[in-house]
Amino acid sequence: MAMTRATMVSQVGEMTGRSDKDSEIAVYLNWGQIIIARAHTFSYMIKEKYMSTVDGTESYAFPTTMKSFYSLRVQTSGYKRKLINRTTRAKDIRVPYPGGESEGCPIYYNPWGRDFELSPIPDAVYTVYLRCEVWPTDMATGDTSDFLKMDDVLCEYGAWQLAKSLTLEKDTTRFRGEFGSSLAKVIKVDTIDIGGEEQLIAQSFADGSLMLAPGEATDYWKRADFLRSPM
Repeated sequence: MAMTRATMVSQVGEMTGRSDKDSEIAVYLNWGQIIIARAHTFSYMIKEKYMSTVDGTESYAFPTTMKSFYSLRVQTSGYKRKLINRTTRAKDIRVPYPGGESEGCPIYYNPWGRDFELSPIPDAVYTVYLRCEVWPTDMATGDTSDFLKMDDVLCEYGAWQLAKSLTLEKDTTRFRGEFGSSLAKVIKVDTIDIGGEEQLIAQSFADGSLMLAPGEATDYWKRADFLRSPM
């Protein structure tokens, strides 16, 4: 069962022998979540968010918890369309006054700070789907972490930071090493869970010849999944 922040604070106090630093430990635990998120995007921290457009409104805000995004899609009656990314500079050159253009179902989007603009400006209510990575939510006293099966990693980070703040060199070295080792292990497990890249594994050979599925071309360079050099 996942530990709450209050339970983790007590655990770090036991690990370090300091039960008088609860406020500092609580801060370190939330710092630990950010440090972990910077190091790796765990598969379960990749989300699909959605929002609705407003007729005549061009600009929309990205989710406040968004770390980075992959793609935007718009849904209209009967189908979905993947929006095309266009830089703000390119948009300003081609459409210097968007308000003067005809409205319609969006085709393009351009990021602008923590917002994005749609082109054409929507002429109705559409649902926009966003695939993105998100930051973990700061834990309050009774909250559990967004990170799964990582209470030990967070506690080790909290103990490391507390020992460092108290200039305890041996404990600092110990907890830093334990945190780094544990984090590397959970990243490895997550990488295995999400699998490898499709069609990037070398094909098997038998008797010096490429093994082909029925109906495939015998000339390997004609295969659609053969990785060709851009040169």
